[in-house]
Amino acid sequence: MHPIERLRYVARAGRVDQAMLVDEAAGALGGLAFDHAELVTACRRLLARHPTAGAMWCLAARMLTASDSDAAGRRFCREVESDRTPRHLAGALPDDARVLVVGWPDVVAGGLVRRGDVRALVLDAGGEALPLLRRLATAGIEATEVPEAGVGAAAASCDAVVLEAAAAGPDGLLAVSGSRAAAAVARHAGRPV
Repeated sequence: MHPIERLRYVARAGRVDQAMLVDEAAGALGGLAFDHAELVTACRRLLARHPTAGAMWCLAARMLTASDSDAAGRRFCREVESDRTPRHLAGALPDDARVLVVGWPDVVAGGLVRRGDVRALVLDAGGEALPLLRRLATAGIEATEVPEAGVGAAAASCDAVVLEAAAAGPDGLLAVSGSRAAAAVARHAGRPV
């Protein structure tokens, strides 16, 4: 497939795992590594279509500043694939924890599945809960959908609130709707976030 066609495919992708999105984007952008002006334009267009994908911003920055853009893209994809966050999350949760999760976080889901003994309360933020509920049920994890109106009660009654950032910086993070309310209530109730 021609790199431009592949880029169109990546740009049109809807809500997908950021690791998959970055892998596809790196492959397509790697085909343009010989033409830096085209690479810049392609990165701008991808970021315009996926402005909340933090991993995409990082990929673009690394590829645009590297002397070998293609190799930099492949290196970044390996880093994303070997992310240890799910393992760290699984180890940080208490035994038989009841955890509130907001939306459909890919990395958090991996940690919950790895852990196996948690009970998940999944806040339906913008209709994103169903895929996570299915994934957890397939893995044998008890999961209950929480309506947006129930975020306060769920955050106050759980053992932990787990949020996944689409992008993060030193002073804040970008997460799905409902994350701030869940974090604020949990913090006030003395629950870890």
